[in-house]
Parts: sequence; structure tokens; C-alpha cells
Amino acid sequence: MDFISTFQSGGFSMYILFICFIMVLVIAGERYKYYKSVKVNNEDFIEQLKIILKQKNWKYAMELCKSDESLISAVAETGIESLINKNANISAAIEARSAVVIANLKRNLNFLDTMVMIAPIIGLLGTVLNIMASLNEKAEQTSGIGVIIAGALSSTAFGLFIAASSIVILSYFNYRLEKMTNEIGEISNMLNSQTLKNDEK
Repeated sequence: MDFISTFQSGGFSMYILFICFIMVLVIAGERYKYYKSVKVNNEDFIEQLKIILKQKNWKYAMELCKSDESLISAVAETGIESLINKNANISAAIEARSAVVIANLKRNLNFLDTMVMIAPIIGLLGTVLNIMASLNEKAEQTSGIGVIIAGALSSTAFGLFIAASSIVILSYFNYRLEKMTNEIGEISNMLNSQTLKNDEK
């Protein structure tokens, strides 16, 4: 059977799965575009910031953050601004800014996670319903049962394909997310250590 025939033999669930697949592609494209616009390799920025913080050159630290224009630098800028203003709740300020950054990174990823679980279920449901309907129509045509089952299983196969695709895409973005989260944590620890040093004095 060609693709169109295979698709049609899967029944109504194939159309639902096709819509789900298009949504997965749209979200993957949007997230890829966003993550591509976000600076990922921030090692140089973090190392430069470490040196500047040791020197307690807050003005230069602020200039570095503003010139970098990354999500990490935005978090660092919030913390440094709190240090300059001698804000007692620097940790809360950093956490609030970090929460916004991480929320933007996580946006729509929960849909991909949902697709991993629901796509195979929709496919399996379509297979079961399609087999039941086909067998009722062709109860006396036992020679065609193999064709019936083969066509019905196409919805399960498509559902598994969508789930597998979603897993791969989600794994990629989770890797990027984890890397950014770790860097935010490192920035937070650096700035909090500066607060403790100031308190000791």
C-alpha cells in the first residue's frame, strides 16, 4: 500500500495524530528558534564575572552583563544590582529573575511531554476501533483479515512514531535547559558568596 492508502486505512485517529504531529513540529520549530537566539556557551562570561566579582568592581560587572545580552547575564545583572543597592534579599531577587528565565525556557515543552504519552494511546485506540469496525463488516471474508489488521495497525505505528519524535526533540531541549539551569545556579552561588563576604565585614 502507498502512503495515502496506508494513512486512510488507519481511520479517523490518523487525522487526529496528523494534527498532533503538525503541532509537535510547530512547537519544535518555535523552541529551536528561541533556543538558537539564546546564548548557550556562557563559560567565558562566567569566568570573566568571577574575576570581576573578586575585584569587587561592580560597575564593570554591570557593564559586562549589559554587553553580553544573554539570559545568564540578565540573572547576574539582577544580583549585581542588588549587591550595589545592598539589598538584603539578594537571593530572593535572583530566584525571582531565574524563575522568569527558566519559565521562558520551559514554555510549551510540557506539550511535547504530553505527546509522548498520548500519541501511542490515540494510535492504539484507533487500531482497536478500526479492527472492530472492519471485522464487523467483513466477518465472512476471513481471507482479508490480514489486510484489515495491517491497515488498522498503521494508526498505532504513527502514534509510536510521533511519541518517538517527541522524545528526541524533548531530550534535546531538556539538555539545553539543564545546561542553562546549571549556569544560573553557578551565577547565583557566586553572587550569594559575595553577599556573605559583605556581611562578614
